[in-house]
Amino acid sequence: MPQKPKTSAAKAGRTALWLGPDEWLVIDEVGKDPLADCAEVTVLHSAVGISHRNVAISVTGPAAAATINSGCPQDLSLDAFPAGAASRTILGKVEIVLLRTASDAFRVECWRSFSDYVFTFLSVAARDAAA
Repeated sequence: MPQKPKTSAAKAGRTALWLGPDEWLVIDEVGKDPLADCAEVTVLHSAVGISHRNVAISVTGPAAAATINSGCPQDLSLDAFPAGAASRTILGKVEIVLLRTASDAFRVECWRSFSDYVFTFLSVAARDAAA
């Protein structure tokens, strides 16, 4: 698990993002069931599966930060938001969860119902950032 807020930790195909007090987002990319693992935990906790709700969009390349910053007010400089940093923020009119996976790569998580808007927004912003 991450050791401080707005960071992430990865191990064995899972990434945990510390989004706020008592709030983590666990992303499993190897097909295991995080809820089944949580059922084995003996300390008081609450876990909710949201995989049906979210869509992930990868934004990579030298203009990745500029692309996201076209609609996100967060400082995405490497000093302020290094690889492994994570936060809940906005992109245009939509709430997103943003994870920096490398110096030039981000994972944007949004609700499925907003995914067309987010993808289109990022596509247009990427063309502008590349120009």
